[in-house]
Amino acid sequence: MNNHVFLWLLDFQVDCRKFVERGCLGFSIASLSSRDAQVRQAGYHLLSRYMVHLEGARFKERKQVSEVGHSIMCEGKTVSQL
Repeated sequence: MNNHVFLWLLDFQVDCRKFVERGCLGFSIASLSSRDAQVRQAGYHLLSRYMVHLEGARFKERKQVSEVGHSIMCEGKTVSQL
C-alpha cells in the first residue's frame, strides 16, 4: 500500500473531494479485498481516517461518499465479528 497516502491522512487536512477524484478512495476500498490481512487492516484504517476528515468537508458529493463509506465500515465490522 502506498505509504504517502497514509502520511497524507494522518497529519494533514485532506481535500476530501481530491482524495476521491485522484482515486485514493477507490484504492483504499480495493485494498479491503486483499488476501493479505495487513493490507486489509491498513485499508480499513485509511478509510476510517478519511471518514473523520469527511465529517467537516463541504463538497457536492459528500453525502453520497459518506453513505458509501459508512456502509463499508459497518460491513467490515460485521465481517470481522464472524
